[in-house]
Amino acid sequence: MLRKIALLTISAFGLTNIASGENKTTELGSAGTKALAYFQGIAERSLDDYLKHVRPPRVSAALKARIIAQLPHEGEVKPSTKMQAKLAALAPILRYHERSSTTEIKMISVGHAFIGLHARAILLVSEDALEILTTEELQAATAHEMGHEYFWQEYELSREAGHNEAIREIEMRCDGIALITMRSLGLDASHLISQVVKMTRFNEQLRATGSATRYPSLGERVEFIRAMTDLVNGSLTRRCSLGCGQRK
Repeated sequence: MLRKIALLTISAFGLTNIASGENKTTELGSAGTKALAYFQGIAERSLDDYLKHVRPPRVSAALKARIIAQLPHEGEVKPSTKMQAKLAALAPILRYHERSSTTEIKMISVGHAFIGLHARAILLVSEDALEILTTEELQAATAHEMGHEYFWQEYELSREAGHNEAIREIEMRCDGIALITMRSLGLDASHLISQVVKMTRFNEQLRATGSATRYPSLGERVEFIRAMTDLVNGSLTRRCSLGCGQRK
């Protein structure tokens, strides 16, 4: 794979960044506990309304144009008709986060399964990721990537300072955003787990997993997703008990 695109994937907050590790975690670690606590205080209200309230401003058209102009074209791949159909299914995710007009989707070849948000404006999806993921799993991965926009500055500062636990916490918060997104759109949360497992196992075979100190292990991710799914479902149940059933 050409070096420019390979380097670009490092700068994107991507879903190649899952540390390997068996799915044997039975308790959340410190980072996962903090990530769950972040949402627990919000769940008494509406998680969906909360995201609307804290949604970051969109990237301007001028900035988006500059980002695209600076993007290297080596390694960019034209998607087949089948791949285009998969990518088109991401529209509801972008629309939910009000990013339909500001997020450009590009298919790339990097030699492993990768999905990453570059400069808040470009969603990079590798050939391998498109090949191995179902449409629903691809939607789940994109929902995670959209989560990074909500914590962009915090992630950047943590990365520059080498605060690995903070990075792990933010990665799991992005899983939380993904679950809220999927629940709001009527998508099955189990697709997030299957996507995480599938990409991790695929990249393990290529020795392309992320740092075990900087990124959550597979077990940590799965355990958090399960706990967060219960929280999201519980929040919805509380809302419905207060009036969902009265809406005829």
